[in-house]
Amino acid sequence: MFSKSLHAVAAVGALMFVAGCANQRVPAEAALQAAEQAVAAIRPEAEQYASDGLKAVDDELAFIKKSIEEKKYGAAMSAARNATDKVKELEQAVTAKKDELTKGWGPMADSLTTMVGQLETQVAQLSSARRLPAGMTKSQVSEAKASVQQLKDSWTQAAESFKGGKIAEAMTMATSVKSKAAELMKMLGSTGA
Repeated sequence: MFSKSLHAVAAVGALMFVAGCANQRVPAEAALQAAEQAVAAIRPEAEQYASDGLKAVDDELAFIKKSIEEKKYGAAMSAARNATDKVKELEQAVTAKKDELTKGWGPMADSLTTMVGQLETQVAQLSSARRLPAGMTKSQVSEAKASVQQLKDSWTQAAESFKGGKIAEAMTMATSVKSKAAELMKMLGSTGA
């Protein structure tokens, strides 16, 4: 008799455990879904501005999925809480990087506008000069003129990217334009122009 009631208690306990596990699955899946939605909302910007942080969040989401598949619901819930914190950190990192790049845009834009304008003026003067400085050929002036046009086009593209909200892309393009402009200025300056 005692043995039968012990088996009944064990069966009820096992059923309660299974039911408890099943009850934990729903909140774990809901937490995963909430975390995935939060990440989806910031993913495009995170890819641009905080890819390392995004990878950490994606790794956490993968761990949650694996934990749910392995029926480790407690681990999944704990990781979901951790993922929520990582998503908040990711949002902060994205905002900080965007702010940093936006603040750097103004000085970069001023500097490039001045550099490209100076180069344009210098190349126009060389193009109309009767005599070129020693060591400079008409071919070099033609190349410089083409280079200035490329710089202007690239600078326009960078400005359009910035206006379109692609701040990181714009800063990368602007940095490249500035480097090329500095090289051209050095080349023109080194020939006495």
